Amino acid sequence: MENLFYYPITLEMMKIPVLAPDGYMYKKSAIENWLNEHGTSPQTRQMMRTEDLVPNCILQYLIEY
Repeated sequence: MENLFYYPITLEMMKIPVLAPDGYMYKKSAIENWLNEHGTSPQTRQMMRTEDLVPNCILQYLIEY
């Protein structure tokens, strides 16, 4: 089950998971870097802002425990 928490782009454990407006879950630091450079979803290419990211507290709990 631990493999479920690895972020496929960085191949690292997802430390702070966030839900984006495109409906996908991302590692916070990775998606912030992406959005600062591109301004769009890496999945759907729709416009997104870092301010629109929402922490996923439940997934964070599962990763930590």
